[in-house]
Amino acid sequence: MLVVKTSPASRRELLIALEEFRQRVLSESGCLGCRVLEDATHVDQLVWTEWWVDQAHADLATERPRFRALVGAVKLLGTVETLAWLCRREGPDLGTSGREGSGGPDSSEPEN
Repeated sequence: MLVVKTSPASRRELLIALEEFRQRVLSESGCLGCRVLEDATHVDQLVWTEWWVDQAHADLATERPRFRALVGAVKLLGTVETLAWLCRREGPDLGTSGREGSGGPDSSEPEN
């Protein structure tokens, strides 16, 4: 999870850049989903999340040049407020692909 603080002047450009990175992440092997969330209470904050099939895929993702480029773009257009790795040890299955319509973390469909 990456929490980013940005200025109104840089917000749109950062959102465009994050969407480009999101599309790349979704094509990576082992990716279950990726989202950019806007904080309704803090309009200057965005939250980047990625979900991976296992810790090995998550670790590999942070070693890729794409991850370093993502952090660089964030630092150029905003400020990194929080960079944290969250692990889910138990709970419901996130689905198989995490893409739109799959019922996974990146799905717009409600889960039953």
